Amino acid sequence: MSKKLSDLLAERANAQLKKHHDAVQTVEFDEGKRHERIAVDSIAPNPYQPRRLFDEAKLNALAESIKHQGLIHPISLRMVEHGKYEIVAGERRWRAVKLNGGAYIDAIVGACSDDDMLINAMTENIARDDLTDFEKALQIRSMIAHFDESKTSLAARLGMERSDLYRYLAFFDLPESALALLEAQPNLLSRRFAEDVKKAISKSDDKVLAEANLLEGLRLVSEKLLEPSSLAAHVLEQPKLVKPVTTALPLSTFMIGNKKVGSMVVKGKQLQLTLPLEHVDVLKQKQLSDFVTALLLEHTTS
Repeated sequence: MSKKLSDLLAERANAQLKKHHDAVQTVEFDEGKRHERIAVDSIAPNPYQPRRLFDEAKLNALAESIKHQGLIHPISLRMVEHGKYEIVAGERRWRAVKLNGGAYIDAIVGACSDDDMLINAMTENIARDDLTDFEKALQIRSMIAHFDESKTSLAARLGMERSDLYRYLAFFDLPESALALLEAQPNLLSRRFAEDVKKAISKSDDKVLAEANLLEGLRLVSEKLLEPSSLAAHVLEQPKLVKPVTTALPLSTFMIGNKKVGSMVVKGKQLQLTLPLEHVDVLKQKQLSDFVTALLLEHTTS
C-alpha cells in the first residue's frame, strides 16, 4: 500500500475539520463528482460496511421523516461498473427510501478508492455505541488486512488498549459455524465473552464437542435461556450420561376384593414381588420363602 492507515486517518481528520469549518455537507471525492438521481435497485452497500443490524425503529422513523420532508442530503456513491454503484456514505438513508418504496434516490457520484471506502466506513461506525462488538471486530479485521499497520499502532489510532484490540480479534478464533451465527445475530456475544469462549475451546480435549456445545450455547443465548457469561463454561460441558430406561412389566396384581394389595413385576433382569406386611405375617413369610426356594430348586434340578 502506498499510504499507511495513520496517514489516511490524519488526512481524513483534516478533511473533517475543514468540512465543519465550512459548514458544508460533502464527501471528499476526486474532481468530476456529479449530482444524479439513481435507481435504488442499482445500488449496493459499502463492501467494507461492518454493520449487520440496523435499528428497525430508527430506520422507520427516518423513512417517515423522508416521506414528509424529502431527502435533505443526497447519499454518496461510487460507480463500480456501468449502471452499478456502491454506497460511500448514507446507507441508512438509502434503506429508508427503499422502505418507502422509492424507486430513485438523489446521490453524489464520484471516484472513491478502496482505501477511502474503508476509512469512510470506519469513521462513520467504529465509535458508534449501537455498533455491536462483532461488527466492530469485522471493521478492525478489514483494516488490519487492508493497511500496513501493526496491531499496536492500530490500537493507538483507534484510541483503545492493545489488549482490547485482541479481545475484538478473539471472535475470529471461533469456529466458522459460530461466526455464521454471529453474522446473522451479531449482538449475541461481546468481545469479553468471545475471549472467554476462545480460551475455553483451547482448553477442550474434544474440539468437535466444544464446537457443538458452543452452537447449542449460542442458540440458548439467543432464546434468553443462557447468560452470555455462562457460555464459556457451557463449551466445556461433558455429555450427560443417560441412564437406560427400565420398564416394569406387570405379571400379576394381587387383589383383596376391589383393593389392590400387591404386585409381581419384571424390572430389568429382576422379578420383584411387592406385598404389604399387614397381609403377610411371619408364618406366611416363611411359607412364601419355602415356596420360592422349592421353585428355584425344581428349576435347577430339572
